[in-house]
Parts: sequence; structure tokens; C-alpha cells
Amino acid sequence: MSTPDGLLKMSELAEQSGVSAGTIKHYLREGLLPEPVRTSRNMAYYPPEFVERIRLIKRLQEDRFMPLRLIKGVMDEDPERAHALIELEDRIIERAAAAQEQGRVSRAEGPPPLRGARQRARTPGGPPDPLPELPRLRRRRGSRSSRRSRASAPAATTSASASPSTTPSATARRSSRW
Repeated sequence: MSTPDGLLKMSELAEQSGVSAGTIKHYLREGLLPEPVRTSRNMAYYPPEFVERIRLIKRLQEDRFMPLRLIKGVMDEDPERAHALIELEDRIIERAAAAQEQGRVSRAEGPPPLRGARQRARTPGGPPDPLPELPRLRRRRGSRSSRRSRASAPAATTSASASPSTTPSATARRSSRW
């Protein structure tokens, strides 16, 4: 159903590229696709190259999690380069998966990777591992907090003219509410 010069209607472009017409219109509005050949206000024809360009955009979005703003920048610079980089990255990923299957690279066999402070502690010249000090630090913190609570406790009033809110029964009622 395409025209004699190979141009596609919106429905044909959507079918061949595997996306909806709404997605294609969105890509046009965002500037990811060049303007089509318009024959009237509501009729346009699209070059067949758009099919591959739309597939590339979807691949960058879904496989590489790139936002449309970034994709637009890449496509404006050089779409062929973006396509070549994706193919190269795919080959690298495939080789890594094959090497892992052959047993050359296996995370399950080796020790778990070090992260954060432990990794820094084991690097030459790094600070010592803080984890052996943890129980001692917890004991110190506990003793400090108990000192604070004793120091900040209010002194008991011995006068007979204590306010009704500080009487033992009022305190019991307040604590039972919470």
C-alpha cells in the first residue's frame, strides 16, 4: 500500500516499526524524527528509513534505559554511530555471558565483593576495618545515653503544694494515654 516512490503512510510505518501511531506522533513532536512529507493537513508520508530509526529509538529506550532527551542528542549527532555503539555493546555483553558460562568468570565461586568501608579498609594505605570496634562503640554509646537520662531527670518535689499535673496519679494517667 505504500506509494510508488516507497513512502509509507502512518499506519504502515506503525505496523513495520512495531510501535503505535501515537508513539510516532510523540517522536515527531519531540524532534526525534524529521518532518514527514505532508500532502495535506492530516495526511503525511514517511520515508522507509524511519522504520529503522524508530526501532533504534525504542531499543535505546528499552534496552539502555535512555531518556528521549538523550536519545535526541545522540540521533542529532550521528544516528549511524549510535547504532554501531549499540551493536558493539551487544557483542561485549554476549562475550561476557559466554565467558561466564564457560566458567572463566563466576561470582558464585569467589568471595562476595567488598563494598563501602570494608573495601576501603582492605586497600593498601586505607583506614583499618571499623567493624571489630563496633561492640566497644555500642557499649560506650549505651553508657553515655544512660548518663544523659540520669542527668536530665527532674528532681522529685517534696513540697505539699505540688501542682496537680505533677502528682503521681496525674503522671500515671498521662503515661497510660501514650
